[in-house]
Amino acid sequence: MKFKLVLYLIIIFTNLITLSANPEDEGNSKNFKSRLNMYGVDLNFKYTADFYNNVSGGVETGSKFINQIHFGTDLILDKIFNINPAILHASFIGVKGNQPNDLVGSTQGVSNIETNNLFKLYDLWIDFQLNDHFSILAGLFDVNSEFDTKYNSGLFINPSHGIGAEFGLTGINGPSIYPNTSFGIRTNFTFGHKNYIKLGIFDAVPGTEEDPYKTYIDLKFNDGLLLVSEFGYDCYDDFEFENINDQCMYFAVGIWYFTNKHNEVIGTNKHHGNFGFYSFLESRLFLLNQESYLSGFIRTGLADNDVNQIDLFFSGGLVLNNYFFDEDQLGLTFASSRYSRKYFNSQSILNENPALYETNIELTYLVNITDFASIQPDIQYFINPSHKSSFKNSLCVGLRTIISF
Repeated sequence: MKFKLVLYLIIIFTNLITLSANPEDEGNSKNFKSRLNMYGVDLNFKYTADFYNNVSGGVETGSKFINQIHFGTDLILDKIFNINPAILHASFIGVKGNQPNDLVGSTQGVSNIETNNLFKLYDLWIDFQLNDHFSILAGLFDVNSEFDTKYNSGLFINPSHGIGAEFGLTGINGPSIYPNTSFGIRTNFTFGHKNYIKLGIFDAVPGTEEDPYKTYIDLKFNDGLLLVSEFGYDCYDDFEFENINDQCMYFAVGIWYFTNKHNEVIGTNKHHGNFGFYSFLESRLFLLNQESYLSGFIRTGLADNDVNQIDLFFSGGLVLNNYFFDEDQLGLTFASSRYSRKYFNSQSILNENPALYETNIELTYLVNITDFASIQPDIQYFINPSHKSSFKNSLCVGLRTIISF
């Protein structure tokens, strides 16, 4: 009930904003937001709804529906106070519904919005651009918003195409990712032609061990630290693809390390530290016509096999952009996770019939139906869901609806 009330209030507020704009202006709500932006205020709202039907295989067949609201604001401080470029950001998330992965049982998950029902502060940070080459961000934020962040894989709904499974499934409560973020500091130094180095320090345990979904900020870092570093080359963001000979790419290598102790995958021994690394490459491959182009990405990651269930992950995909309609995307991708040998052997001893690999194949299509709404039909096929050879392969079909202002 509280979730619905908040959603209704947001919708009413959004409509009041639209009505308050000059009706003779083209695009009232956009013009209103533009006027706010002139004074250093940027408001945003996004509603996402996922409906999935597990047609066959997995845990059981059936349907699930889950929806999420995400709203926030950016205060552009240099416009308000006439200082060096700086942004103060805050956002909240609310989730209501049932998790599609309950039907599939995938280790990697089905939808990147699925979690327990909740309403909470998601992130709160300030970002200072100290000069043309150096910035520092501090506060409550998602590690995947700054590290292991890719352009093309963001189209896909499976969670493994956000942050890789070998990284996202680590830690006591996971790293600082959706839906549980922790306090951290990130520095970003750019140099040369589109090169950068990022360094991040995070509280190792988002929330608390007793209540992992609680928003909790620990400035003493009593639970240890998560250290992340990424080096990359990125000419992708501001690249203009004008002819078939134009080339651009985005390449990065990252390393992460938890300083706290973790249980080993076999036995009760404590293991000091937990580490891994990842790398990815994405590129616009070739131009199809004046507007349409094909892009692709590959990614791989490794994690410490003494303490992690997943020690190897690799993925890749292709995205066809602007082919049927303006700003539409058609994508095909795969993601495969591997059990660490020690964990695989422990599951074999328990007669769990483990499968060494779980693989997800996803076909999806995103198209705008209005300036503020889009739909995304999605098909996912899971081979060895939950890393169990006793589970039949799962075919899961869904539809995502997005409304954003």
